[in-house]
Amino acid sequence: MKLSKDFYLEEFVSSPTATRHNIDNEPSPSVIEELTKLCVEIMQPIRNYFERAVIISSGYRCLELNTLIGGSKTSQHMKGQAADFHINTISTATIVDACIKLSLPYHQLINEFGRWVHISKCHQGSEPGKQVMTAVKQDGKTVYKRGQYA
Repeated sequence: MKLSKDFYLEEFVSSPTATRHNIDNEPSPSVIEELTKLCVEIMQPIRNYFERAVIISSGYRCLELNTLIGGSKTSQHMKGQAADFHINTISTATIVDACIKLSLPYHQLINEFGRWVHISKCHQGSEPGKQVMTAVKQDGKTVYKRGQYA
């Protein structure tokens, strides 16, 4: 199922962890609607800007999968409103810069350890949060610092 010009549902629901643990990670119609909005409003403009494939490492996560991987109990991944991704040979800092420059309607934009970018869309009816953070490891724990190069 096509979500936008260059994105397909399978990219957002595929999970080796779900497969290994026999977890059904199929989204509901309302989640598919949210994933479509995420792709049209955020992911496709990123793809268009870089003119390169955007590789989704984590899209939709059902509650069971999100719990298994230790995701936040309020993760927007469970609503189809977030994606973790990278673009081969493009730094995460460059991707974050572009997302800001494009004025995308994101809620959170996180440079995760310099390895991938997490982006979530704002909740329906709310203004974009425009929260930019950088995730780093400190003393073996993940710490989120405000800003892009914190």
